[in-house]
Amino acid sequence: MSTTVITSKGGATLPTGLCEAGDVSPGDALSVEHAAFDAYILGIRPDHVIEIRDDILREVDGPMLRHGLQAIAGALLQLPRDPRQHRNRDFLGERYELFRKAG
Repeated sequence: MSTTVITSKGGATLPTGLCEAGDVSPGDALSVEHAAFDAYILGIRPDHVIEIRDDILREVDGPMLRHGLQAIAGALLQLPRDPRQHRNRDFLGERYELFRKAG
């Protein structure tokens, strides 16, 4: 597992239908990775480790894919210091299960 730390503004985002009002803000995930998260290419485990779909890890498509997604597989998402700003792990777990089913 990588020891790279990926920072975020408060955790991971979830589709609107999976969260309660106030649990998620649209800018939580990193910009390039946000689209991958929404498309179930990138998943965040409840222990905040980032996973990338296996088919994407095997893909050879240039530096954006290599450095933008493949390089963060196994990285740890660093949460804000204030625990009140952390996202609900139950919702994160539900979103991670959707990522696993999509892969």
